This record gives sequence, structure tokens and C-alpha cells, in this order.
Amino acid sequence: MKLKIGDNVKYTSNRYCDSVYNPLWGGKYGKVVGRVYEMDGIRGRKNVAWNNDTENSYADCDLEFYCKKKSKDNCFKCKRRLECITNGVI
Repeated sequence: MKLKIGDNVKYTSNRYCDSVYNPLWGGKYGKVVGRVYEMDGIRGRKNVAWNNDTENSYADCDLEFYCKKKSKDNCFKCKRRLECITNGVI
């Protein structure tokens, strides 16, 4: 799934270890969700603001899209519904 500005994401690759600045989903720092707020087109990196008041920059392979809807029944109005279902997000 291609990430874009405004998307909610979770850090899943553990390439940079689990820390307050790299909160691994399900790791020591729990289930921290972030929002992509800027993209670096040259390097292809996404800047993410985490809901624990930290920020960091990642490659697409380090992040996964996070859908707050949690089920197919709750996301009929979502513009990315088909993309979520196709990629197994929900």
C-alpha cells in the first residue's frame, strides 16, 4: 500500500530497534500510531509524527498503514477501503 501525507501508520520493520523514537508495534513501546506529515521525494522517506510526541523519518518498507476502522463493516465511507481489503489491512 502506497503511503501518503495524512496516513496513519505503525512502525513494524524493527530495522532501527525499538525505542521511544522508533516505537515498534507490539514491542516494548506498545501500540504507538503515527501520522505521515511530510514526504522526501528525492530519498523516498516519510516523516512521521508519533502519538508519543516524537518524530522520525522512515522508508516505506519500515511502515505499515494503520486503519482505525478495524473491520470491513465500519469503513464503507473510507476512500481507501478497497486498498485496505486487498492488502489485508482489515
